[in-house]
Amino acid sequence: MKGCLPVAVAVGLLAAGTVATVPERACAAGKAVCSQFRTCEEAKKALKEGATGIDGDNDGIPCERTLCRT
Repeated sequence: MKGCLPVAVAVGLLAAGTVATVPERACAAGKAVCSQFRTCEEAKKALKEGATGIDGDNDGIPCERTLCRT
């Protein structure tokens, strides 16, 4: 998923000052935030793949206040 942030951005830099990254799809099944996505479609795909934290009212529509406004 293109909208996922590298691990280093989500949890901080490693001790040596290097940046750790993970495969793009690795963050899809974990906790996500709407600012990670560029489009509503990306957020919907992440939600379908198991991302949590982007559908506050559990109605199946992620990021309603930002990307997926109705």
